[in-house]
Amino acid sequence: MISSAINPSGTSTSANTGPTVTSSGISTVMNSGPSVTSSGASTATNSASSTTSGGASTATNSASSTTSGGASTATNSESSTATSSEFSTTSSGASTATSSDSSTTSTGASTATSSDSSTTSSEASTATSSDSSTPSSGASTATSSDSSTPSSGASTATSSESSTTSSGASTATSSESSTTSGGTSTATSSESSTTSGGASTATSSESSTTSGGTSTATSSESSTTSGGASTATSSDSSTTSTGASTATSSESSTTSTGASTATSSESSTTSGGTSTVTSSDSSTPSSGASTATSSGSSVTSAGSGTPTLTGTHTTSHRVITSASTAVSGAKPGGSLLPWEIFLITLVSVVAAVGLFAGLFFCVRNSLSLRNIFNTAVYRPHGLGPGPGGNRGAPHRPRWSPNWFWRRPVSSIAMEMSGRNNGP
Repeated sequence: MISSAINPSGTSTSANTGPTVTSSGISTVMNSGPSVTSSGASTATNSASSTTSGGASTATNSASSTTSGGASTATNSESSTATSSEFSTTSSGASTATSSDSSTTSTGASTATSSDSSTTSSEASTATSSDSSTPSSGASTATSSDSSTPSSGASTATSSESSTTSSGASTATSSESSTTSGGTSTATSSESSTTSGGASTATSSESSTTSGGTSTATSSESSTTSGGASTATSSDSSTTSTGASTATSSESSTTSTGASTATSSESSTTSGGTSTVTSSDSSTPSSGASTATSSGSSVTSAGSGTPTLTGTHTTSHRVITSASTAVSGAKPGGSLLPWEIFLITLVSVVAAVGLFAGLFFCVRNSLSLRNIFNTAVYRPHGLGPGPGGNRGAPHRPRWSPNWFWRRPVSSIAMEMSGRNNGP
């Protein structure tokens, strides 16, 4: 059994040996300890270590596989670019890791599947079901990973927690956060999509924010664009500082400068520009033109306001053009609500009772025939049957049905009563 094999230049082939060292050439080691090649190709199977300075290193079921310049491929090794390995490091070349803990490539391409970390300084990084995929410059593709962060290039994340791109394109699907400094960000069913400069497209996400560029949000809670165009569909809020804002079935659409188009939204506010609202509650442009259709309120500070079947329309100055707004709040069918019918009936009954009461008191106080009634009803008790009547009987007026119409006895009636009762 050979314990060591050393070749300054040439080819070295060892089986079941200890160390194998080759200065320049090809080294093939099987079930050996360490295998070191300065320049050339190193192939190790079930060995402890395989190291190649310049060339290609292929290790199977080995402890460590390290390549300074070239390609490193490791399978079922503890440390390398391989399948089910702990660590894979390549200075210059290509690193391929499957179900490994870490895959790091300084210059070249890194491909990691079900690994914890995939890091590429410059070139392309592809991570599938990994915890982190971070390329400095190049393209990063992460599927079901926790974090995908490329400094410059393109980042594609599917079902990942975070996708961050400094400059380039970021595509996130069912991820928590998608952030792009300069480039394009596309997020689907994600919580947050943020783009500093470029275009941001969010579908069924909670927040879509674009500093400069275009923001497109579908069924999202918030779509905010500093400079550019914002398009929100079935979102809670769409805010654009400079540019055009288009909101469909959203709660709020706000544009500082530019054009705002809202359909079936609660509020559409435009500081300077054009605001077009359809079936919304409120449309308020500060300066420009406002067009509202079947909206609750349309307010224009400076410009022209054109509402259609709106409740309130206010314009500070300029020309007002109204369509079908002759009667504010008119009902198309002309029918009354139940509470309106009850209110009208109650007012009518109260008015009728008051009218009859007034007429009654007026007639009572102004009839000229009341004196005749008083004279006919008043009968002195001394004028009874028999001589002298009931003399000495107390004078107590008897109640009669016409007592309500009687008035106090006048002086003339008292004199007549005294004459009749006298001697």
